[in-house]
Amino acid sequence: AAELVTPSGESVHANVDESPELLWGLRGGGGNFGVVTRAKFLLHPVERVIGGRLSYAGEGVRKALCAFRDVDRDAGGEISIQAQLSTDESLVPTLEIAPCYTGAGADPDEVRALRAAAGLVDDGVRAQGFLDQQRVFDPGYGVDRNYWKGHFVRELRDELIDVLVDSMAALDQPPGAILIESLRGAPKDVDPDSAALGYRDAAFNLSVMASWTDPAVDDEHIAWARETAAAIEPWSISGGYANYMQADEPLERVRAAFGADSFDRLRALKTRYDPGNVLHRNQNVPPL
Repeated sequence: AAELVTPSGESVHANVDESPELLWGLRGGGGNFGVVTRAKFLLHPVERVIGGRLSYAGEGVRKALCAFRDVDRDAGGEISIQAQLSTDESLVPTLEIAPCYTGAGADPDEVRALRAAAGLVDDGVRAQGFLDQQRVFDPGYGVDRNYWKGHFVRELRDELIDVLVDSMAALDQPPGAILIESLRGAPKDVDPDSAALGYRDAAFNLSVMASWTDPAVDDEHIAWARETAAAIEPWSISGGYANYMQADEPLERVRAAFGADSFDRLRALKTRYDPGNVLHRNQNVPPL
């Protein structure tokens, strides 16, 4: 449930009984309809996880990324696995794999398989608190210049892995990375009509993340992100994750992120709650 204030100053309650269509839109439609002043969530008790980062480098990175794909494909519902492909200052390819296991076992099979993958240079996986797991990457947002662009894909085929590794090598000015987020598990268990999200059929979210500090190289890094995203596009199944979209994304790509039917429903909500499109500095859903 949520309480929000619309641009006209109206206070609206959204839950399964009151304004359920607005609640649907808030689950994915973001800040297009008002400012949420109170939210109600259903929580799951998680006190301890086995998680952290496994670091790989050098020639083994490609094989480690294939191992990540294979382990994730066969994994049970008690583990989530993400990966981030990058290069170090010497332009050596690197890979960070971040498992998060919430089951009762002390030595999960999936983590052991990842530890056996080629190129492992550092093992930071351990039993820790859930909040510590949220700090595994802990980026310093706002301290750099950045440009993100990506796609949802149904599978991480060998040919796509080659594209990712080769594209990462083409960026000869680190930092910068390609984030690979697994969408297996709970996202598939939810009724697709319960939320305005269009990625239920995807296996992974691939995000090309250009990151730099010198304004003089803006064009170069943005071009790398766009070119890499274009190379991934043949495997894409939608317009990408709306929350990561840049302001220069065209309307049709925002539509594709939600799907045509959901986007039409979101536009109807926008017309009801923000007909003047006051809330437009986002992945914008324009009113009808």
